Amino acid sequence: MQEQAASSRPSSSERSSSSAHHMDMEVKEGKPVLYHRMESDEEIRRVPELGLELPGGASTSGREAGAGSGGPERAQSSTAQASSRRRVRSPADKEHKRLKRLLRNRVSAQQARERKKAYLTDLEVKVKDLEKKNSEMEEKLSTLQNENQMLRQILKNTTLQAASRFVAPGAAMDTRNRTAPVVDSSSCLCRVDRSSAAAAARRISVSKACVQPSLRASIHPLKPKASPRPADRSGGGQCPLLPGLPDDLAIACLIRVPRADHWKLRLVCRRWCRLLAGNYFYGLRRRLGLAEQWLYAVKRDGKDGRVSWDVLDPSRGAWRALPPVPREYADADGFGCAVLGGCHLYLVGGTDPRRGGAMRRVVFYSARSNRWHRAPDMLRRRQCFGACVMGNRLYVAGGESGGGGGLRSAEVFDPAKNRWSFVAEMAAAMVPFVSAVRGGRWYVKGLGAQQEVVSQAYSPETDSWSVVLDGMVTGWRSPSACLHGRIYAADCKDGCRLRAYDEAADAWTTCVDSKQHQGSSQEAEAAAIVALHGRLCVVRNDMSVSAVDVAAGEGSQRSWETLAAKAHAKSFVTGLLSNLAGRGRAKNHILHCQVLEA
Repeated sequence: MQEQAASSRPSSSERSSSSAHHMDMEVKEGKPVLYHRMESDEEIRRVPELGLELPGGASTSGREAGAGSGGPERAQSSTAQASSRRRVRSPADKEHKRLKRLLRNRVSAQQARERKKAYLTDLEVKVKDLEKKNSEMEEKLSTLQNENQMLRQILKNTTLQAASRFVAPGAAMDTRNRTAPVVDSSSCLCRVDRSSAAAAARRISVSKACVQPSLRASIHPLKPKASPRPADRSGGGQCPLLPGLPDDLAIACLIRVPRADHWKLRLVCRRWCRLLAGNYFYGLRRRLGLAEQWLYAVKRDGKDGRVSWDVLDPSRGAWRALPPVPREYADADGFGCAVLGGCHLYLVGGTDPRRGGAMRRVVFYSARSNRWHRAPDMLRRRQCFGACVMGNRLYVAGGESGGGGGLRSAEVFDPAKNRWSFVAEMAAAMVPFVSAVRGGRWYVKGLGAQQEVVSQAYSPETDSWSVVLDGMVTGWRSPSACLHGRIYAADCKDGCRLRAYDEAADAWTTCVDSKQHQGSSQEAEAAAIVALHGRLCVVRNDMSVSAVDVAAGEGSQRSWETLAAKAHAKSFVTGLLSNLAGRGRAKNHILHCQVLEA
């Protein structure tokens, strides 16, 4: 019965076609007819249920029919797929996938590290460029500010000088206007009050008098106008540097005063003292080629062992005493000495005289202000180390820390950042006794851990140390100096014969010989060789200084010049008696010699 009911029930398509045909018939006949009831949307969208039993004993659902028609084959195929899926996920495959994933992660991590390293390198390069540009901009800004201030002062001076020409007549006119003239009362029509007339009569001898001002009185009485002071005419409430001259011309005159007389300029007035205390004055001297180089010698007294220092003016050939060194360096030993910026003398490290052991302390002397200042301490305590300057940076390396062992560490001080930082360590620990900078590299020679001679070179570009075994270190001895790219060293005890290192021949050759030797005593021993005004200067313990121009050709006559004689000249008899009495030892022992420019 259900099958007959299902077959007798019309389908949705048959119902739609029959309804459409029936409507066509009604339109063709054109007669009003009653419409049959239309099927609703829910009846049209209704899907007949497929769960009925079909002929042949088949299942009502398609899934059950498919399973009933091919049951055994479908079960076998599903079992085969499951077994193949299990074979794919074997432990070896899992390990292979894990290794591939791990390798991929490592490769990506390595690439990320390389990208990070490249990014940091680019950042460092950009930071260095920005710092360099910043320093240049700061220098330009300071120069522009000084020039702007000078121009303002010149403009004020010019304006006030032009106005002062007309101030005197105007002031006289105001004085005349404020003075009440005396007139006859009969011709007076001002009608002043009686009190004013009586007061005027007391002061004026004329019987008939009247006070008649030439201008109408104001409710705000005029105050006497004070004449401009000389300080106001210069502008800014300051007196001019030189009366009658603008400040720029005055500075152009003052910068040409010899350096030996600068202490006198500081005593003239406060403006001159402030001018010489700033960086603009000496910076202008350096840019115009007016700066003078003086020789500074740090020495130890042979009597009490105190550290002091003197300065030599080459133009006058006389040593002068300087302010005492800082207290912590008065009895120190094994400290380093270097010059930064051409005018700052640094004393670094050394032995602490009070506590013993090595120090980290750093102080510097400014040739412009003639004062000592404190600098940041080093990162490691060290004494008897090597020091040099490359690229306006102070490098220190090696030495001892006070515990008896040598140091391999090296540090660099950047004055622009005002801080210390570590650089690459040395190849071997050593105590340097001679060092020099040549060709952008720092060459150091000293004693190793087993008291053997060790030579190394440091390159700031690659930040690495390398062992040097060429002919330069074979005959290299102290004192020495580098000039025009060549290293010169003393070939005798008194330094009257010099030799230079020939890079092409890889050997040392004698280049200069004065043939006027000072002797082999400790007093005449050459303590240092420095470059001064393009010449080499040999400084001895007796404070005598000899200079020679090594840049002259081989065939030309190289003449020696004595810049300073002995500090205390003795006669032959006095010297002989002193030697016999045992007082022939040197009074002074020079520790360091440097050249400062100001």
